[in-house]
Amino acid sequence: VNILKKSIENNRCAHAYLFVGPEGVGKRTTAIAFAKGLNCHSSSSDGCDRCDSCIKIENGKHPDVELITPREAGLAISIEQIRKLQRSVSYKPLEAKWKVYIVDDAADATEEAANCLLKTLEEPPPQVIIILVTENIYRLLSTVRSRCQLVLFRQIPRNLIEKILVHQYQVPPEKARSLAWLSSGSIGRALYYLERET
Repeated sequence: VNILKKSIENNRCAHAYLFVGPEGVGKRTTAIAFAKGLNCHSSSSDGCDRCDSCIKIENGKHPDVELITPREAGLAISIEQIRKLQRSVSYKPLEAKWKVYIVDDAADATEEAANCLLKTLEEPPPQVIIILVTENIYRLLSTVRSRCQLVLFRQIPRNLIEKILVHQYQVPPEKARSLAWLSSGSIGRALYYLERET
């Protein structure tokens, strides 16, 4: 997170990032927060969560920030989705400083989609940042990996998951402790178990 914040503050962002780590450790959440920081009207590298830009990004309504996911659970990202991205990147941002494309489960793209994405990564337009999110770096084409700045995500310490559950989700401390133990370092998994209990 500090690397990403510094890249915004120093105006030295890569054109493509590869967020890699286990499920539920905050890769997609960080990608969305990065998009906010890049385009925040208050010039906060964190994103202020109050300006028009941050609110639109949070709600998935910003015309210059797009989350690309498989259309249905269990399906791959299609070549049509990547072709749409390819056409879109050639246009200037409508409202924001940066156009940001977050490709979730990027390793699940079809081979044709991955090759199409590679062409965009080889000739990146200005004012565009593409973030690929995956659990398994080795399922991506090596040529795709080589064109992205790698950002590794690790399992979250249990005590931090416990604190997040208590302070952000008002979970009683005893329950938070047991959920943190069950989570295997994944806040997403802890929240899933919490949801199942309620």
